[in-house]
Amino acid sequence: MRSNKARGAIVATALCAAETLFAYSEERALHELGLEYADCAAYFQFMSIADPTQAGRYQLLASSSASLAGRLADMDAAAERWSAAFERMRQVLAENRAQLGGELAAHHERCAALLDDGESRLQYWLERDD
Repeated sequence: MRSNKARGAIVATALCAAETLFAYSEERALHELGLEYADCAAYFQFMSIADPTQAGRYQLLASSSASLAGRLADMDAAAERWSAAFERMRQVLAENRAQLGGELAAHHERCAALLDDGESRLQYWLERDD
């Protein structure tokens, strides 16, 4: 995972790259990326509770993800996204523990990739045409 300095560089790179004309506007692409960081903040927060032996590590990752979400997306939308993602994981835990492992594994993979290489995900949003 990257340091806060590296994440700051990602945001700076994102802002510069977004000046080029793409299918999604700069504002929308950054907003969507921010919402993905909000999902990851919820995942890491959930994991800090689910795995107390790694709580400190997950709390740090949750905090970093939430900070990026807040800088990139509308705060209200990011908070709603966080809440919905956390609630979804909580419901899966309550209703179908067998499914939770797959859900958490998918979040882990997505979030690790996002924190390691946010530029690629931003590029995805900038080129998205729907």
